[in-house]
Amino acid sequence: MIYVDALRWRLDPRTLRRKRWAHMIATEGLDELHAAARALGLRRAWAQDIHGRHPHYDLRPRSYARALASGATLVGSKELIRLMRRSAGTGSHPSTTSLRT
Repeated sequence: MIYVDALRWRLDPRTLRRKRWAHMIATEGLDELHAAARALGLRRAWAQDIHGRHPHYDLRPRSYARALASGATLVGSKELIRLMRRSAGTGSHPSTTSLRT
């Protein structure tokens, strides 16, 4: 299942400018995460922390709106973190599935 948290103003560490973005995760693995990102027009190279514990994509406002329109579930940031941790404990976490290129 695909989840997103709310758009927030966050500091972009590359530019040191504030931008609005949200995070998108998948609870069923990297394949699900990359498929959702591909459907939104996001490049695979934009994935964050893919080999770490919390794989996700950062979503800017336009991609965020498309994610919600495509059926992503909106949750709070704390809930998003809880879902990532729970997924990691069940073996369905994205970092435990094979990375296909």
